[in-house]
Amino acid sequence: MGRYGQAADHARKMLYEFEDETARITYALRNGEVVATGRLSWGGDAPFTQHLIDHYMLEPFLAELPQEVLAVAERGMVKPELRGSELFQELVRFSAEFANENRIQLIFGACEPHLLSGYVGQGMRTFSNKNINSPESGYLIPLVRVVEDVEYLRRIGSPTAETAKEFGPDARIPECVDRLITHGGNVMSQRLIESGA
Repeated sequence: MGRYGQAADHARKMLYEFEDETARITYALRNGEVVATGRLSWGGDAPFTQHLIDHYMLEPFLAELPQEVLAVAERGMVKPELRGSELFQELVRFSAEFANENRIQLIFGACEPHLLSGYVGQGMRTFSNKNINSPESGYLIPLVRVVEDVEYLRRIGSPTAETAKEFGPDARIPECVDRLITHGGNVMSQRLIESGA
C-alpha cells in the first residue's frame, strides 16, 4: 500500500509491530491465500502501548473510562484487485460481533482523507483537533466509533444501522462522548452537522 517503508519486511511481505504481540489479527482467505487483514488492539487484552495512546490521542478517554471498553482498529488492508468489494465490510462486521460480545464502547481508528466520507457514512466520527502525519503512515484523520449508539447511526442514515446490535435501554454510551467528540475536531462533514451550522 506504499506505507511503512522502514518497518515492513518487503521481501517476506510482512509488517510486524510491537502491538501485534497482544492484538487480535483478523484476516480473510480466498483459495487458501490471505487477501485482507486488520488488527484490533483491545484494552481488555493488554494495556495500550504509549504509541497507540499518542497516535490516536486516547489520553482524555483513558482518564475517564476503563481501558476494557476501548479498542483501536488499524492496519486494515485488502489486496488491490479486491478493494471496493464487500471483503473489508466482512472484516468490519466480524470485529463488530467481537465488540458487542465484549461490550466495547469506543473503537478508534484513522483514515486517509479521500476515505473519510465512506467511514463517516458508516458511523465513524472525527474527534481530534489535530490529524496524524508521519513518514510511515502518511496523513490520516483520527476517527472513533461509538459502538452502541444505534440511534446516531439511524439519524445519519448509516447502512450499518440495519445490522448494528440494538441494546435498547441497556446501551452503553459513555457520558464523556458528547464532551470529547461532538465538536468533531478540525474536519467536519455536512452529513454530521445541522444545515444552519
